[in-house]
Amino acid sequence: MRVIFLTFMFFVFSNFGLVYGDVVWNFGRETRDSYVIGREVGQIHFFEKTKRIPLNIPPCHEVTAVRVAVDNDVSTPTVTYARDTLTVTVAYTLLQVSSSTFDVATKGRQIPGCTAHQQLSQPVFWDDY
Repeated sequence: MRVIFLTFMFFVFSNFGLVYGDVVWNFGRETRDSYVIGREVGQIHFFEKTKRIPLNIPPCHEVTAVRVAVDNDVSTPTVTYARDTLTVTVAYTLLQVSSSTFDVATKGRQIPGCTAHQQLSQPVFWDDY
């Protein structure tokens, strides 16, 4: 009977966000001249195991830091950031079945001397900075 009561209380508290709540991952470093250049907000559905979130970066900007907040009352995912593809991946294991929301904030800075036409006409690689 005690196990049933504890399980019931876990689900009651998890519905009010008292078990986990937002978990935050930070990638990169903020600089004095960085500012928010993008934000992606969305939902990961109940049976969705992996969510790839491409970052929309304005022309002539480079990413300095990425902050990912995931709100899931039941489980904590694995979150990675791929610098080369500017993509955040939120992944759950096979047994982690629950829906969640995410909020990805991207900070960056303007590339000195760059114009939008220059950036669109030639590829930009991370090693160039």
